[in-house]
Amino acid sequence: MALFIVACGNATSDFYDIDDEEFAESSSAVSSSSKKVSNSSSSAKASSSSKAKSSSSAKSKTSSSSEEEVSSSSEEEEEYYSSSVSSSSEESSSSISDGGIKEDGYYKKNCPKGHKCRYVTTDFLNSSASYGEYLDERDDQVYKTVEIGSQIWMAQNLNYRYVFEVKGENSEMILDSSSFCYFDMSNFCDMYGRLYMWSAAIDSAGLFSRKTMGCGGGTTCELGENIHGVCPEGWHLPSAQEFDTLYAFVEYDNSGVDVGTSLKSSSGWVKDNGTSLGVDFYGFAALPAGKFDYAEQGYRGYFWSASEGSMEIAGFMALDYNTVSFETFYNSKEYGYSIRCVRN
Repeated sequence: MALFIVACGNATSDFYDIDDEEFAESSSAVSSSSKKVSNSSSSAKASSSSKAKSSSSAKSKTSSSSEEEVSSSSEEEEEYYSSSVSSSSEESSSSISDGGIKEDGYYKKNCPKGHKCRYVTTDFLNSSASYGEYLDERDDQVYKTVEIGSQIWMAQNLNYRYVFEVKGENSEMILDSSSFCYFDMSNFCDMYGRLYMWSAAIDSAGLFSRKTMGCGGGTTCELGENIHGVCPEGWHLPSAQEFDTLYAFVEYDNSGVDVGTSLKSSSGWVKDNGTSLGVDFYGFAALPAGKFDYAEQGYRGYFWSASEGSMEIAGFMALDYNTVSFETFYNSKEYGYSIRCVRN
C-alpha cells in the first residue's frame, strides 16, 4: 500500500517521567526492556537469537552513525515533566504490556516507576477523534489507539528501533538493524515512525517470538494468525485479511466517502491540484511516510502485513496522495515500509 507525505515542520514529542529520587530508587528493578532503544535495549534479548541464521541478518544494513548523532542531539533538547506516581500507576509489568489501553492522556500523569514516558507525535491526529493510549515499555513510547468497527488500531506508525546482534568480519558481535529512518535522520522517525524491511516486521531474528525466527526473504513460513512480529505485547502485525476487514467496515460505515479519503490524515499529504484528499473520519491518520529507498515521502504510504505471497514477496496496504483508493498488494520483502499494529 502506498502513502505520500510532506514534512510539515518539526513534530512535537512530549516526555513525562517520575521525579529523579523515585527513579533512582526504582532503577534497580527496571528490566532491560524498559530502557530506551537508543541505548540498545533490545541487544540484551538478541544475544540468543543472533545465533539463528535469519535472512534479515544477511540483508539488513547497519544503523548509520548519522541517525545516532541526530538522536543523541535531539535527546538533549527534549523537555521532561515530573509526574506524581499514584498507586494506580504502580502496575505489574504484565498489566502494562498485555495490550491494555488507557484513557487519553493517562501516561502524562501516571508514568510507571522506572519508565520515562514519551508520546509519539500527535501532530497529524484528528483532534475530534476519541483516542486511548498504550505504553510500549520496550522503549517507553506512548501511542494513541483508535477503535474502528470491531478492531483496535494504533493511530500512529510504529517507531520501535529493531536491532539485534550479529557477527562482524572479525567474529565480534555488532548491532545490526533492518529498520530505518528516512534519510537516516531521527527527526523523520519522530514524525512518521520507522521503515521496516519485512524480515524486521515479522521479527525474523526471533527477538519476541521463536515462531517467526528465520522467516523473511528467501524463505516461506506457515505463520498462521496473530503474528506478533515487531509489535509490542498484546498487539500484532495485521494480516492482509485484517486490512480487508478495516476496508469493509469503513466502506459500509462512511456514507459514501471513499475509504482512502476516510483513513488518510487531513494534513501531511501533497495536495492534488490544491486539494487534500484526506479527511481522517476515523482517527486512523494514515501518513505518507514513503519507503526505505528514500522515495515518495509526502506522496505515498505503505504498510506491511503479515501475509506472505512467496519466498520473495509479502502483502502490504497502500495509499496514494492523488487517489482515494485503499488497496492491498504484494511486493518484494526487501522494501522498507511503515507498520500499524492491531490489538490481539
